[in-house]
Amino acid sequence: MGKAKTGENSKKRAKKSRRIEMAPAPEVNEADILRKDTERLLEKKAELTNIFENLPQKTYRAVAINKQAKELWAEIQQTRIRLQERIDAIDKQLDVQEKSIPRSVVDNLRIRNQWIQERNNILHQEINTLTRQHENLAAIEEDLFPKTINANAFLDKKKAAAELYVSLKNRISKIEVTLNRYDDSIKEALQKDIAQLKNQLQEVSASADKIKEVSVQSSRTGVITADMYAQLANVLYEVNEKAFAVIQNCQLLEERLGLVMQDQVIEKEVANLAQTYEILKGAYYQLTADSQHGELFENLKDLLMDENSRFKLSFSVDSFKPSIPITDLHWSDDASQRARIKAEREQLLLQLNEKGKEVETIVKTIVAYQKNLKEAISDDLEFCLQRADLEAAFEKRNSLPYYSRIKAAINFNFQANVNDPTFVTHLQTLLLNISAGRTIKLHRRDLEKHQEQFLHDFPAITLTDNSFIYQKKKYPRQSALAKKLEEYHIAQQRIATAFADGDGKTSYASIDYKAELAKLHQSKVAIEEFTANHVEEKRKIALEIKSLQTELKNYALISTANESFTYNSTQYPLSISVRQAITHYNSKLDRLTATLATADPSKTTQIELSQLQSDLKALAENKKGIQTFITDYEEEQQLKSELKTLTDNLGKHEKLLESKINLANKICTRIEEEVTRIQKNNSKDSRIGILTELQSPFIHIQATLAVTKNRIEDFQTSKNSGSLKEQLEKARALLTETIEDNKTTTQKLADSVTEQLSSKNLSKLTNSTPILEELFQFLEKLIQPLYKLLKGDEKLSKPGFFSSKAEKNLQSFSKEILPDIEAIKEQQQNAAPAA
Repeated sequence: MGKAKTGENSKKRAKKSRRIEMAPAPEVNEADILRKDTERLLEKKAELTNIFENLPQKTYRAVAINKQAKELWAEIQQTRIRLQERIDAIDKQLDVQEKSIPRSVVDNLRIRNQWIQERNNILHQEINTLTRQHENLAAIEEDLFPKTINANAFLDKKKAAAELYVSLKNRISKIEVTLNRYDDSIKEALQKDIAQLKNQLQEVSASADKIKEVSVQSSRTGVITADMYAQLANVLYEVNEKAFAVIQNCQLLEERLGLVMQDQVIEKEVANLAQTYEILKGAYYQLTADSQHGELFENLKDLLMDENSRFKLSFSVDSFKPSIPITDLHWSDDASQRARIKAEREQLLLQLNEKGKEVETIVKTIVAYQKNLKEAISDDLEFCLQRADLEAAFEKRNSLPYYSRIKAAINFNFQANVNDPTFVTHLQTLLLNISAGRTIKLHRRDLEKHQEQFLHDFPAITLTDNSFIYQKKKYPRQSALAKKLEEYHIAQQRIATAFADGDGKTSYASIDYKAELAKLHQSKVAIEEFTANHVEEKRKIALEIKSLQTELKNYALISTANESFTYNSTQYPLSISVRQAITHYNSKLDRLTATLATADPSKTTQIELSQLQSDLKALAENKKGIQTFITDYEEEQQLKSELKTLTDNLGKHEKLLESKINLANKICTRIEEEVTRIQKNNSKDSRIGILTELQSPFIHIQATLAVTKNRIEDFQTSKNSGSLKEQLEKARALLTETIEDNKTTTQKLADSVTEQLSSKNLSKLTNSTPILEELFQFLEKLIQPLYKLLKGDEKLSKPGFFSSKAEKNLQSFSKEILPDIEAIKEQQQNAAPAA
């Protein structure tokens, strides 16, 4: 709000006040009091207006770089705008009140005073707001731009930012370590929060890196400038602001973690109990459908049914859903909101515990019955169960499912597996099999009878090296019958042992006893089958030997002579390792050729055939090794050829470098000669500095060329170290670098000659006083046409008529080296290309 507008409004209010005071006052005493109030309010208004108009209007440098300062400055502008709008609104109300239906003087004064009071209150309130905002902004200004820069304060700010970042990082790491102890569902539920925290931490880290940059800059210069200090202090504001958000999100995440865990416990318990109650409902239906009412039925009846035989338990999943989700939890929430969220979950857990006790009572009843049944039938059941497969083979009935159901039911942990889908199945087994004890005893008696009959029908057989004993008679063993004898022996032992000890207590678990019985019967006709198998085996051996003989034709002896060997009509050097490989190869080939030429399939065993196959495979490996050597040798020769080409190209570029080094040395030497000549006359001659400056680029070119040449020399010295591939890569890289360096330095040398030895630069060597210089210029104008006529119109720059000896010498020298420059450029074009 501008001062002019405020003053104009004040004058308008005073004028209207005088008009009101001129009106007749029916209530004199009250009107006088109101007029005094008006005067007091107007004085206060003037006082406040003066205070407002004298509020600071300074410019804050912090606004340009500090986020909080920018926000405060924006708030100040908004406050001023808001104040102006509110005062304008009141002034408008005063105008409306003046133009409204005429009232008494007292009423007009009272209404007017109320608006003026409201105006003063607003002005006072906003002045306080603006004062506080300016104070806060001034504090930031002082923090960023102190009158005196304190090095210790600078270091403290840097240290504070580093410590804050480390503490935040440690806190987030601690949260992550805690999360790793929990299952993936909890991690997934909080993954977004963790990602947000990490992003915020990266922002803090980025701000901290800015502090490091400022610190490095101050360390490098040894001075803490005002800009450095302001930059560091401003970054510290950023770090603190971002750190506050990180800390609040850490606190929120920690609380959410606790609530997520509680919600998971509730969700899991609700799911478990819901499933449990459904299972118990299934048990109820089983009770109602069971026509055999045993002891367990009577024990469960009152727990699951009401007096009308209806299921009396109930469980509603919806009643255990938290009404306030954790997504409604924010770090800015008050304590009561968080307490409500936590209290609700505690109450749900208590209610779930009560429901769990109902289930526990029912399960204990089932377990008590189960324990008594297990003690009564365990031994007989185990005997039958271990021989169930035998029973199926001899009785033609499969009792294993029945035994398994009974065993599973009496061993099922009803307490720990209330929610197991098989809970009702096992309960049903207990309810239906009320006569299980008697049935299992009868089955055991039948199995003992089958054992006695088996030992009579299939007596044991005794095997020796060359014979076997069967039913107390000894028979010679024949190779054709050996397998069936073994089968009979094994099958008889398995079944006899299973009858005696039980299938589960032997090493022959999960045996098909029907198949074993079949083997016992089939052993009588095994000789014919064995003979057929034997003939087939010999036929296969003959075919395999023929195949090996055919494959061997693909191999030929490798000849050696002196220090070489011939392979596929090509000679290769014969190293010690290759010589040994060829010797082994030729030896194996000779041996295999001789063996296969005399092999008799009818007398060859499977072991001998396997050995022949193994020898041929080894021969193939020998041949492969020799071929690998040949491939490696050819690759090595190729690499050596390429390396030589690269080395030759490097030599060409090295010569080019030497040419440029010689030219640069020549230029520097010529300039040094001029310096020496001038120093003899006057060691303080200003031209010495000019010559030194002219010489500087050529010295730099000398150094660059020397470095490149040294790299080539180093490579030539150490080129035989390392593998060929490594040498080749080094040569390629060095040639590429050298070509680029030659290209750059050739151009730079030519440019430096053109620029440094130009007429403009060399004319600086003509040293004269201003008066003489004007005279020389005058004479130059007079003599120049004649000089031009005598010398001709040369394209190259040339010294003036009055040029110094140094300028003339160097001008002459620059012409002399032009052919050298052209020669180097031509040499550059003719140099070898890149690798």
